[in-house]
Amino acid sequence: MTWNNEWNKWINYKELKSELKKQRNDVAEREREDAFYKQLEFGTGGMRGELGAGPNRMNIYSIRKVTAGLAQYIERNGIEPKRREVVIAYDSRHQSSELALEAAKTLGMHGIYVFQELWRTPELSFAVRYHRVYASIILQQATENRSEKRVQEIQANVMSAVYNKKA
Repeated sequence: MTWNNEWNKWINYKELKSELKKQRNDVAEREREDAFYKQLEFGTGGMRGELGAGPNRMNIYSIRKVTAGLAQYIERNGIEPKRREVVIAYDSRHQSSELALEAAKTLGMHGIYVFQELWRTPELSFAVRYHRVYASIILQQATENRSEKRVQEIQANVMSAVYNKKA
């Protein structure tokens, strides 16, 4: 499959959120290939990418995809992990809270408990150990200077089975 095929999927998708439609339409022709040629990859440091439209960008669809993968992992491990909850932390910068809410909704659709409040980034380490949660997700933004323009990114780290010991 070529990047052009992915681009056409996004052009023809009627349910695309208005903000993503605008971002998609604003993508310069020379940047289209990078935004649509592959899926955003999940590495040892989490998933990191520019905010924007396309499968190689951080957006609600990439967050849903990786969170659904975490949910499937939790489901395969039985009912006890589902009861142990997931903590989601985020910072206060651009789209972090919206993406954290998407992650919470995705986990909820799988019947996985999420804390009632989304936590701020510094509280995550405490919450993981104190509440003995099964997994955690952190969404935080980094800024990098690329060819004289500020690019905002969100890093999503999903740590499954972080604290799996009995008290």
